[in-house]
Amino acid sequence: MSIFIMFALFSNTLAADVIHLRSGEKYDCNVLEIGIDQITVMILENEVKRTFSITEVKAIVFENGNVETFPIALEKEPDERVVELEKAMIEDKARRSGLTTGIAFCCALLFIIAMI
Repeated sequence: MSIFIMFALFSNTLAADVIHLRSGEKYDCNVLEIGIDQITVMILENEVKRTFSITEVKAIVFENGNVETFPIALEKEPDERVVELEKAMIEDKARRSGLTTGIAFCCALLFIIAMI
């Protein structure tokens, strides 16, 4: 029975996530948080909490065997909402410009008619 308890305690200390950095370094750790721009882990070797930029991380191999990779984006895709907003602003500017031109044309035409 005591051998089983020792084995259970020992196996729990070995179970960990592994973070692989693009620099080639890898650390046994517990992943605490994966955010949009950064990953926070607890390094098991010295029990230090570290935060890595997403761009520094190549992959994380989780304790359960799942692997999360972080490929380098060669070119950031523009946010669709920003693209739609820019299109709407351009269309609005063109529409306003058209209205201004139309109003000026009508005013000129009325002025010419009034002169006759």
